[in-house]
This record gives sequence, structure tokens and C-alpha cells, in this order.
Amino acid sequence: MPKKRKNLTKAEKQELDEKARWGCVVCRKIDIHCITPAQIHHIRKNVGLSQRGEQTIPLCYYHHMSPKYGIHGMGVKAWTKIYGTEHELLEFYEAHKNE
Repeated sequence: MPKKRKNLTKAEKQELDEKARWGCVVCRKIDIHCITPAQIHHIRKNVGLSQRGEQTIPLCYYHHMSPKYGIHGMGVKAWTKIYGTEHELLEFYEAHKNE
């Protein structure tokens, strides 16, 4: 039976909204001033296949869902070779989120 999703608190929702408004972490890594509309991507490293990870990064549609260039289209291994690991991108976001 699938695990029931946790209801987010107001503070957690606000944090995710701020991440999405910051823009795609991959685009910003290329050009820190480039702010593209972002979706929240849940990092699934070390969690079950059907579970969402607690850690998240903001990704635009192109880098998130695009069949040719998105992490869900290319697969994690191929995507990581081009853009780096999800945790490296999370570290980049954390270091630059106030810029």
C-alpha cells in the first residue's frame, strides 16, 4: 500500500514557492541572472521508488520534464553527466538563494 503523503505546513509551502520563484537551478548555474519559471523537483536519492524525497531543487520544464533534456526524460544517469548531481545543484541553490 502506498505511503500517505505528508500535508505541508504553511512554512513548507512558502519555502517551495520561494524556490520556484528563484528559478531553475541549472539555468542559474549557467547564468546567475537568468531566471526561468521553475517547477519543484524532489530528489529521490536513498528513498523508495514511489516516494518523494524531502530535499527539492527548482527546475524549469526544459531541465525537469522535457523528453530530450529533462531529468525525467533522459534519466538520472545521463542527465547527471551533463548537469551534475542533484545534490551538487542543491548545494549551488543553497549557496546562491539570496542573490
